Amino acid sequence: MKLSPAELKLEKDKVQDNKFNQYVKRITLKNVRGFDEEIVEFKTPVTALIGTNGGGKSTILGAVALAYKNVKPSKFFPKS
Repeated sequence: MKLSPAELKLEKDKVQDNKFNQYVKRITLKNVRGFDEEIVEFKTPVTALIGTNGGGKSTILGAVALAYKNVKPSKFFPKS
């Protein structure tokens, strides 16, 4: 689904005006799986994560999920 320029501007304006109830703007991953210390920024409320297998996409999604639900990190990041 492609957004028209007008729809894209509307979404961008929502972000700039902070008109989203819950919106993760950035997370910092420290000593999590393959990340020593990495800041991941989400510039829009709808973000696509793309990358190679083993690139950390699921790790990022798991970290974001922890911000929304009170669960132990070991649920998303088991010891290996």
